[in-house]
Amino acid sequence: MFNLVFFFLYPLLCTLAVHSADNYLTGDIAINCGSTGISTAFNNKEWTGDITESKSTSSLVIKGSSTASTAFHNFVSTDPIPYKTARISFQQFSHTFQVSPATENFNDALVIGRGRFGKVYRGFISKEQKIVAIKRLKSNSRQGAREFWTEVETLSKLQHTNIISLIGYCNECQEMILLYEYVPNGTLADNLFGLGGESDYHSSLSWEQRLRICTGVGRGLDYLHTGTDLGIIHRDIKASNILLDENLESKISDFGLAKARKRNRVQSYVSTNVKGTFGYFDPDYFRTRRLTRKSDTYAFGVVLLEVLCGRPALDRRVKEDEQGLTIWAQDCIAKE
Repeated sequence: MFNLVFFFLYPLLCTLAVHSADNYLTGDIAINCGSTGISTAFNNKEWTGDITESKSTSSLVIKGSSTASTAFHNFVSTDPIPYKTARISFQQFSHTFQVSPATENFNDALVIGRGRFGKVYRGFISKEQKIVAIKRLKSNSRQGAREFWTEVETLSKLQHTNIISLIGYCNECQEMILLYEYVPNGTLADNLFGLGGESDYHSSLSWEQRLRICTGVGRGLDYLHTGTDLGIIHRDIKASNILLDENLESKISDFGLAKARKRNRVQSYVSTNVKGTFGYFDPDYFRTRRLTRKSDTYAFGVVLLEVLCGRPALDRRVKEDEQGLTIWAQDCIAKE
């Protein structure tokens, strides 16, 4: 089974790769492909060095008997706002006259998603004649309130085709509400694993579509890390935080846990309480509480495994010792 997955995996990754070490820039995402395995965790690159200084930083890195290093040069952002901070003005929406009518007074029939701190509705703003996604935070969540302002502040400084666009917000009537561009094809998790937790996962995504989706996520992630002077660390990269538009182009969403880290800082980490989602945690971050951009790239590596293997990061359908995707992948390689 794993040989079949690897058969599709190798050309998929090599399509994105540039084989010259000279093209390996700080912040590029690397993968090691070996004759019997692949280092897919994407956290074996020291971001402040060059390719000769790469080293393994995690016990969950999947190792092969021999490796050939390649770099994801395609992920270097070519977007119109390189290495500077954008400042975007958001509209403040009225709860009574705009947000409530747009959601038919928060009709559950319009719910398109649920998160840790509230529901997401499909809404229609009549004045702008625009369909939007409306995230309503639970009123009793202090953590949600912190994440609300983190998201507003972060997205006010970002503009990229692979980053979700925030249209505006509402902070009145004891409500905290975010309005985003509407992305009609749901999340990557929905498209990979279906809705409602089916016992068998089936996806209609072709390999070409999966490649395009992953490339878009990589470009968006590179923009967050190196495309502005902020050096944003997302902290919660996962399949359910990757949205797909009408053309199945990917958009990274949910910036409530994001941290800014200046790209030119000598110190490469932020000391912080561990936040994120089990199954996507960078083990070094979990162990040391030191957050770096490599934590995002590790999570992205887990997403790539999900895309390629058709299994979620944490699969509760199977026996306990096989539930973690990275552990399962290592075991599959060890048995070959």
